[in-house]
Amino acid sequence: MEILWYKIKRFLFNPWVFGILLVSTATNLFLWYYAVTHFSNETQLLFLRYSVGVGVDFVGNTRILFLFPAISTAITALFGVLAFLMFEKAKLTAIVICGMAWVIASYNVIALLLAVSLNI
Repeated sequence: MEILWYKIKRFLFNPWVFGILLVSTATNLFLWYYAVTHFSNETQLLFLRYSVGVGVDFVGNTRILFLFPAISTAITALFGVLAFLMFEKAKLTAIVICGMAWVIASYNVIALLLAVSLNI
């Protein structure tokens, strides 16, 4: 058990891993905050996709807004565990995996902002 704590400490105290996971966690917290503050029970339907030729072509429930932060949080947790497992053998690969978690969270921020701004 002591060896596991040592490995976790080495993983989390690496400045690259810690910084990237901190930014990714902050991005996920922003996603949850934005989804909760822009959720309203008044409107049952939400426009989710708009194309120039057709107009609105995908309408869904407003609870789909919570799908963006949920997926982002799950991917960040999964990639964090994957990076931890890879850290001993390939540090650079672990850092890249953590970076990919942040990239996916950033794309989810953009998708959430577009989905909310389409319905204003």
